[in-house]
Amino acid sequence: MQITIQLDHESRRPIANLNWFRGCRALVDTGALFPIWNGDGKSLEDGFHDKLQQKDIIFGGFGGKAKGDLYRVHFEMNGLYYLDMPIIASELKEANWNIILSATMFDGMIYEIDTISKRFNIDTKDNQPIRILRLSKDKDNHFSVYLAETYNAEKDYYKNKEKQHQSPTLNCNSYSYKK
Repeated sequence: MQITIQLDHESRRPIANLNWFRGCRALVDTGALFPIWNGDGKSLEDGFHDKLQQKDIIFGGFGGKAKGDLYRVHFEMNGLYYLDMPIIASELKEANWNIILSATMFDGMIYEIDTISKRFNIDTKDNQPIRILRLSKDKDNHFSVYLAETYNAEKDYYKNKEKQHQSPTLNCNSYSYKK
């Protein structure tokens, strides 16, 4: 599955104008570990009826430490669908973009920022348009997201999610058994 997104011709950074959420501007950040929403999160709640997952998360980036609130959103980008995507809302007043698209969002894909033609090219190679990102912390409590699963159709994701909630799972990190 190949996708091409036009980049803003006026910007010196790789910024795409997306049709998602009122034409938001998206900064492609090849060094970012997780998506960031530039705002207080209220617009995510109002626009998508998404719920706050956790307040006041400390994360690294932007030349130091920053603080934001964790949400989960359904994000669509030209035929790629990120369901229940973890995103941190943090207001950056000087930024001229609405969302950071992190490098981790494109794990398992080939992506290219073409600064001559002003295009962002993505090839999934696996032809799976549904991408599931999960949030993780490393041993130093730094947050990042990783590609956990891919699906051909949204219904396959929800069917698998339903199965996971029905059967008990062993959490090896905390050695607890949960239903």
